[in-house]
Amino acid sequence: KGASAWYESPHRIEQTLLDAAHAGVTRCFLLREYTKRHEQRLHGSPAEVAAALPEPVRGELVLIVAGGGAGSALKGAGRASIQEIDERIDALLAEGTGVAAIARALAAEGLGERRGLYARAAQRKAGTPDPHD
Repeated sequence: KGASAWYESPHRIEQTLLDAAHAGVTRCFLLREYTKRHEQRLHGSPAEVAAALPEPVRGELVLIVAGGGAGSALKGAGRASIQEIDERIDALLAEGTGVAAIARALAAEGLGERRGLYARAAQRKAGTPDPHD
């Protein structure tokens, strides 16, 4: 079945982990600052890894996703879930709901990690395109 590995930037890692969770990825491993003083190794579900990240995220990151087909799910099949989240965000924004409240509500519904949802809602409110789309 194999695994897929990506180098990811600190400002995109939370969204990548959110996308991985929605694509059905159940296990991943993140290596931050390999061979350096602040080396960090995180493993578990995408949500568990995201929760263990320092704030703010800095350094060089390598994300390894276990399981066959996980890489293709991140690039394609997981988009339906992201589209549904975007539609929910847009509807709540149209009702006048604030970005923080949207992130809390969607995280409570199990749709992702609050920080990633907050960033996505803020992007959508500002009309900024997502670099993953």
